[in-house]
This record gives sequence, C-alpha cells and structure tokens, in this order.
Amino acid sequence: REGERSARLHAVWSRIAEDVAANPAKAMRLDPKTGKKKAAPESRLAKFLKAPWKTMGGGTWFNLIYLTQGWLELAGEAIWLIRTDAQGLPTEVWPIPPHWLTTPASSADPFFWIEIPGPHGNVTPVKLPAGNVLWLKRPSLSDPYRRGVGRAQAVDDEVTQDELASKWESSFFRNGAKPDMVVFAA
Repeated sequence: REGERSARLHAVWSRIAEDVAANPAKAMRLDPKTGKKKAAPESRLAKFLKAPWKTMGGGTWFNLIYLTQGWLELAGEAIWLIRTDAQGLPTEVWPIPPHWLTTPASSADPFFWIEIPGPHGNVTPVKLPAGNVLWLKRPSLSDPYRRGVGRAQAVDDEVTQDELASKWESSFFRNGAKPDMVVFAA
C-alpha cells in the first residue's frame, strides 16, 4: 500500500510494471512440416490470453501482468488463483493481492488461506486449494522458504521519512512559511 501513497515509489514501480505488461502474450504453434513457429490466433490459449481475468472487471492480459509485476516489485510476491473447467484446463486467472495472504500452503495444510476485506472493516477468510494457486515470489536470501521480499521493502524507512518530510514542508508553506514561534535572546 506504501507504493500507492508515495508518488516517487509509485512512479518507479508503475513504470516497470507498465513496461513488462506492454509485452503482448501470443499463442504460437509449431508447424510440423516446417518446424517453424506460427501464430495460432484461434487457439484456446489465444482466446484465454485475450481475457484471462473476466470476473470483477479485470479483463486484459495487460491488467493481470501490471498487477502481478507491481506486487512483485513492492511485496516480493504475487498470487494467482487459476480457475479451471471440468477437464482441468485454465479458464480464468484471478490475481490475489499479497497482503490478503495469511497462511501459505504447506505439507501440513494443502491450502492457501486468504482474508478478503469487506466494506465495513470485516474480513472473510477463504481457503484456496494449493493445486489452483500460482505463488510467484522473490525469495529471501536469509530464508528462502518464507514469504517473498520486495524491492520496496528495502527502502521502506527511506520512503516513510521522505513522505513525512514532504508533509512537514507542505504544511509549513500552507501556513504562510511563518514559524510557529520566535525565540529572542536578551
């Protein structure tokens, strides 16, 4: 959430996410006669890539990748819930904000547990089967088995200090750039 409040941080991560998301995904087939790749615009994969996130107005490949890359930059992890049809083929991807994840799947509990925030501060706990979740993360050097580590976490204190200093300066100038008090030495 820090990445949305800090203008400087937002400018950096959103530019990276836009650049990554701007690369179009293409469905290709290998031509058995020539051995060359050729576009497969009518394939099931091509149709999926046009609108991988249909529910809740998500829609495009760009939106899905933009969010995913942004979360990787900021939090060091991104989570996709992959919805499948009766044959087990992917039909839709739902991006899950990393701060919703409360407990990753483990050998003791094969579910990812998330908490979806409600409109009045309430949360709804939901369990997601590990087989339907793609958990992308930048592993921690000190403990690669725990949650991901984002680039923004490394500069969190600096970003917070910069924001507080900017607010103080803004307040100072809004108050006419006059000090609250003056001390005279006699």
